[in-house]
Amino acid sequence: MKRIPDAVPGGRGRGFRVAADLAAGTALLLLEGAALALTVLALGFRRWGTDGSADLRAQDRLDLTQSTYVLGGLIAVAVLAAALAAWRRAAFTTGLQILAALALAVLLGQAHSHYDTRYPPPSPPRTGPACFSGSNDCP
Repeated sequence: MKRIPDAVPGGRGRGFRVAADLAAGTALLLLEGAALALTVLALGFRRWGTDGSADLRAQDRLDLTQSTYVLGGLIAVAVLAAALAAWRRAAFTTGLQILAALALAVLLGQAHSHYDTRYPPPSPPRTGPACFSGSNDCP
């Protein structure tokens, strides 16, 4: 059986491809992390800059909507980068981007869960007669 050489004479070998793959995956992961950090920082500064008289429910809903767009965009970028990396057979970059997309999806789910527990839907209005303390005709 003939052994296939690791490197083509005059070309770049497997070690270079792995190093380039790892560098590209790390760079993409850092860029996505920086975009997320800037988003969180911008939302925090906007909240800090309000005078407190604004309706918190409306402000939180706006923040949730904007963070949903940003996190959704970052998830899309991570999935597209993972698909491109898989096409290019870059295993480290593919794995890192899949992990980043999963982590961002978890963050998005937690943000929506936090909003839903903080602001539950209003209870339905009462349709019966008013019930006063001491009266025995309460439903």
